[in-house]
Amino acid sequence: MPNVLAITPLSDTEAARIRSVDPSVELVEAGGWFDGEVRETWPAFTVARYMRDDALGHGTRAERDQLLQAAEIIFGSWPFPLDLRARAPHLRWFHQRPAGASNIRRGDLWGSDVMVTTSRGYGDTQAIAEYAVAGLLMFAKGLGSARQHEHRLPERPMGLADRTVLILGAGGIGRAAAGLCAGLGLRVVGVRSDSRAEPGDAGSGFAAVVGPDALPDVA
Repeated sequence: MPNVLAITPLSDTEAARIRSVDPSVELVEAGGWFDGEVRETWPAFTVARYMRDDALGHGTRAERDQLLQAAEIIFGSWPFPLDLRARAPHLRWFHQRPAGASNIRRGDLWGSDVMVTTSRGYGDTQAIAEYAVAGLLMFAKGLGSARQHEHRLPERPMGLADRTVLILGAGGIGRAAAGLCAGLGLRVVGVRSDSRAEPGDAGSGFAAVVGPDALPDVA
């Protein structure tokens, strides 16, 4: 029977959905068990930004190794234990919650024989898109400048309408940002690794989507 090890906390609904895939699935929930190892091996900035102060791990190293020894599928998040491949000899599939596959570059899964999948398309892209547009407005309107602290508005705020914005990466977040930018009257050009159209491009706000070879021209 396939042994699924969850090293990120699961809700009751998520756990039930995994078990419902097939009666032979054996799900072992070990959310938070590896937090101590992550805290010791990742940069301090990452730990402070993405981990709770009380995330210290659970069990002994031998107990965690035993869980990994039996795992064929691991459901994880980011950051994660860097030596998963070395400690999980039967591992065939690693799935992570975040959308970006480049998140695993730091660990030994990168370049290994283990299949890796991500949750691209299932996350909330709107929040990050709003941050991107907030940055455009901040620079265009001079928000946060010294003049603001002097109770003076910028002398020459820039208008955004009819200008062109270039978005590097035309995935879920890029499409969400493109829609917001188009709503402000900007012409939006997207760059992705493959210039072919994807589901969701239509109506996303892009005036054009090009491949990486065209980056110098559109920039």
